[in-house]
Amino acid sequence: MPSPAVPRRRMLAVLAVSAAALAGACRPEPPPARPAAAPPTTTPPPSRPPAPEPPAAYQPARGEVLAEAKRVAGRAVQRLATYQPGTAHRSVAARLLAPGRDPAALLEAAAPMLVPDAASVGEVVYAQLGGLTPSAAAVMVIVRQALRQPGGETTVTARTLDVRLRRAGRRWVLDELVSAGGQPVARPAELPAVARAVLDDPRIQLPDSARWDIHRGAVDPRLLQAMRAMADRHPYAVSVLISGHPRNVFGTNRRSNHNAGRAVDVYAVARRLVVHQRRRGSAAYRLARWLDRDGISELGSPWAFGDGGVRSFTNTVHADHIHLGFDR
Repeated sequence: MPSPAVPRRRMLAVLAVSAAALAGACRPEPPPARPAAAPPTTTPPPSRPPAPEPPAAYQPARGEVLAEAKRVAGRAVQRLATYQPGTAHRSVAARLLAPGRDPAALLEAAAPMLVPDAASVGEVVYAQLGGLTPSAAAVMVIVRQALRQPGGETTVTARTLDVRLRRAGRRWVLDELVSAGGQPVARPAELPAVARAVLDDPRIQLPDSARWDIHRGAVDPRLLQAMRAMADRHPYAVSVLISGHPRNVFGTNRRSNHNAGRAVDVYAVARRLVVHQRRRGSAAYRLARWLDRDGISELGSPWAFGDGGVRSFTNTVHADHIHLGFDR
């Protein structure tokens, strides 16, 4: 008896399953899976660290003298010292300067701070008065510059800059940059004992520009001796020795004792700003009073002492620091 007919659709399904099974049976065995690659034996180079975050725009401390002049000078320095690779420094300088001033001269003075293809962040440590006339002012700005070189190395340098302002109506405007604190000078292997004592004393805070002055052997030994003795009274912070100070007493043609390596300016005593210690009896007052003694030619400070046999004086410029100087 013949078998019943198989429906066409069912037959096609059976053939498809059979073909698939046959193909599976004839397919060669897949090769064994390769073991996972071993981790590299060398450590990949670290990625370039991000540039430091720029600090807030500089604002003088409360109670400052000529705070607006200090603000203008400090923010100009901060702008110059804060940049990324490819920054158009000439455009920055042109925007900072008073109308009519040539940015090329500013860029030439600022050259030690402007490194091609580097990233930089400038933080103002302090802005101190360096001179004043009815129409102009000198402000010495201490800036801490964190500089990331193109290869990734970061260096931090503290410089004192000689910034000049002029009045434009009721405002102060940037007129020129005279000095960016000089070029680095390596510490010599041999130095006089008093120079080593000042450089290595943790109670004496020095900007790098002042250290370079000592490294060059340009600072009078009498001044170094006095600086060493001052630290036995109180810890203190120096704004300037030579580099970064106006060459002449501001507004005159008389050479400053700073320029000859015979003067120092101190902007903080016992870790407090001098401008905040103008009351009699403060640590800064006691230090200045002790300095009013024979042998010292100049003592400028917020106070004038009349009985010490020394040329002691006070004025607006010296309301924010103690100036100690020796004549020839």
